[in-house]
Amino acid sequence: PRSVSLGWQLLYEAFTGARSSEIVKLRWDAFDRYQPGFITGAYLSITRSKHGISPWIILHPALRQLIAAHQEFKAQSPAISPWFFPGDKPDQAVASDSLTRALARICPKLDLHHITSHGLRAYHVRALRSQGIDDSEISKRLGHASGVRLVETTYGVTEPGWFGAGELDFMPSGPTAWENL
Repeated sequence: PRSVSLGWQLLYEAFTGARSSEIVKLRWDAFDRYQPGFITGAYLSITRSKHGISPWIILHPALRQLIAAHQEFKAQSPAISPWFFPGDKPDQAVASDSLTRALARICPKLDLHHITSHGLRAYHVRALRSQGIDDSEISKRLGHASGVRLVETTYGVTEPGWFGAGELDFMPSGPTAWENL
């Protein structure tokens, strides 16, 4: 069951850019707009870590589809848990480092480069940039209090003149976020 939770967690992190510590707090029984997991017409509420701002994640079409599929899966599951990503015990969420540890175990077995859950955040940044979304908006969506500069230093700058019209083929000049973990 935990590997199923981690599979869902991986997808949510890739689709939202949220950190593991933020995403594992999501609850199906959230009833208040300030509780992680509360869904309004346009947003999913989360609790940001690292002094992050903007507790809202935009419900883009792909994320809406993911949530609907997850809700359908949950309805067919015999396990009863208030958590989006239940741990070994239904009354507890999966640990925030479980996905990174699972990826560290499985990547060598699959002959893949080292992948961390923070790398999914980098993937999300790349996906947003490929849609032509500027770094100031990306910074807000990631909940960065420090703005564009942190996005650029962590994920690299966009190529001059690139506005989402073609494939993004840059890499940051320094170590990438997933290499630092």
